[in-house]
Amino acid sequence: MQENNAITHRITQLQTKWFRKVKEDTKLVRWLIEENEYRMLEAFVLLESGEHGVLSEFFFPFTIPFFDNKEESFALNLKNAWIDTWNNKQYRDEVPKKLLPQWQSQPYENTAVKNREQEFLECMSSFAQAISNNARLVLVLLPQNLKQLGKQWGNWVLSLTEKLPDNLQIMVVDYKDSKAFRYIPNEVKEVSIEANLKMFQAMKEIVASSGDAHEPGIAINTCLLNIFEELQKENIRGVELWGNKGIEVAKEAASKSLEATVLITYGSAYFQLKKYDKALVKFKNALTVCYDGIAQDDTVCESLLIQGYNFTAATYHVKRNKSEAIEYYLKTAETAKSYQVYPTYIESIRLASELSVKQFNSKEAYKLLNNCFETVKELDKTMLRYTTFFLVCEKLYDKYHANNEKDAAITVENLAKSIWGEHWKKPKPEEMIQPVSMITNT
Repeated sequence: MQENNAITHRITQLQTKWFRKVKEDTKLVRWLIEENEYRMLEAFVLLESGEHGVLSEFFFPFTIPFFDNKEESFALNLKNAWIDTWNNKQYRDEVPKKLLPQWQSQPYENTAVKNREQEFLECMSSFAQAISNNARLVLVLLPQNLKQLGKQWGNWVLSLTEKLPDNLQIMVVDYKDSKAFRYIPNEVKEVSIEANLKMFQAMKEIVASSGDAHEPGIAINTCLLNIFEELQKENIRGVELWGNKGIEVAKEAASKSLEATVLITYGSAYFQLKKYDKALVKFKNALTVCYDGIAQDDTVCESLLIQGYNFTAATYHVKRNKSEAIEYYLKTAETAKSYQVYPTYIESIRLASELSVKQFNSKEAYKLLNNCFETVKELDKTMLRYTTFFLVCEKLYDKYHANNEKDAAITVENLAKSIWGEHWKKPKPEEMIQPVSMITNT
């Protein structure tokens, strides 16, 4: 009950702040948050986008990743995401027919218009009108890669607000240390709201109310929360205190998955504190524990093994140890493939390929990309649309086109068109999607 109270109380806080701050003529609502508040904002949006929402606006969440830095690509991704949702039979079956507005998506599908931004707004505005003449839609932009987005993202959102019809509003979340919205013109009808949810306190309340504090799972959660809290303070001694305590509890419980979880969290804290050698020790210890856990049929260790490989690869990558990074990206990819975690498989292959190019081994780089293409080409296209498979197709297409390998280029292009539409290769090549990674300047 207390768990529900801790969460419900904070969602109510968000609803109250929205009700007090947001007016009918507000065009942009910007929540200023700490990183650990992101999930609570997602929960708030999920509630308000469903039948139990209490605010008068209709909330439409968009949680897709944005990989490009060009506004027309942002808008195209958003429009396609909405049309996919609208045409999804499972989604439509969950909504009572009498509540579905009479709206057609066909005028906005596979169009060749130049202004994707305007088309997206017209698409959503027409849907709002189909609901009611007085309906206000909140376009909630929650990119999965929010931390990597910067000023260009903020500038695009601000430009979008200038074109908003009266029945649309935009909501974004913005980390307090971000520079995405550093300057907001006075003419923009915007409101900035600090969430201020005190999430560490909330999580401690939940853990404390969930049972015996000495039970291993609860004790581990307490240690993990304290690691995160000490990390926020950049207190390395505090991280080590709670990391070592967590390992001790997990070993006493003889749980390989709990031990691996602590080690990965511990290593991640070191990584964020730029203690890369110490991070590697923890990640490799986690891998050893995962091997043992899988041998003992601890199935949770399967997903932890993927994480362990991926974090190890990322650490070598940021240390500029390219050969080791490639080795562990490939281990990540192979393991992810074996457990059918294809988005991770695709991204790991892509990163291994990029590093191979930097080692002057283009032949191996394109071999990896081609194997990736062959592996995933028959998979669900909606899933592929929101992965970095676009970048794989782009690289392969450009290579085949440059080498006059027409049949291979056509094969790649046909699949890309079936996923991203007829105009997948627009705008020009120099304006295409750029890689997004936690690792830069490598």
